[in-house]
Amino acid sequence: MAQIKYFFSPEDLNKIEEAVKSAENEISGEIVPVFVTESDSYPEAVLRAGLTAIIFFSVVILLIDQRMGWQQFVLLRNEWIFTGSILLGGVIGAFLSLRIPSIKRLMIGSHQTNLRVEAMAKQQFLAHELYKTQARTGILIMLSLFERQVIILGDKGINEKIQPEQWHTIVKEIISLLSKKRNTEAIILGINRCKDLLIANGFKAENENLNELPNNLRSF
Repeated sequence: MAQIKYFFSPEDLNKIEEAVKSAENEISGEIVPVFVTESDSYPEAVLRAGLTAIIFFSVVILLIDQRMGWQQFVLLRNEWIFTGSILLGGVIGAFLSLRIPSIKRLMIGSHQTNLRVEAMAKQQFLAHELYKTQARTGILIMLSLFERQVIILGDKGINEKIQPEQWHTIVKEIISLLSKKRNTEAIILGINRCKDLLIANGFKAENENLNELPNNLRSF
């Protein structure tokens, strides 16, 4: 809950909940929005950043030495000073990866972030029991802030009529707002776009809907 309060005001949360409620009044489906700060802690990114910095510092020191002459450069006059210097560089690299998201993302690589976000989305789908709706028409909209990625997952009843590729345009629109730090607008836009796509594919509500899942924004 503390994470939600950091990124969303009570008014924002009310707007999102109302958007879900309004959308579900028009469709035969359940929409669950989820906001995660990051889909994994990526401990390997810190190690890679540290090792990269060590290599970088070592190369720079040796290049300077080539110009100045052996042991004229102060960091090469003593092997302990040299070793301490490059290790300090490694610590700085690791620290920067923890403080600067772009460096951390660079150390991880897009392939790994894609895998971790997809895994988190599946985990959240199960954790919030989207598979328990009567007609199997649950939809997860998950925004992962650090990775700047969005995953939309539909349950069996949705996937029988809507292919995964049909969510791509919606995902791009959400990411566009997410990159501008317009988190609340991004979530509400995603909810409304999903509603429109469901109605276009025959999921329009015909009778009074049961509210099978809570309407509030979840955070992890």
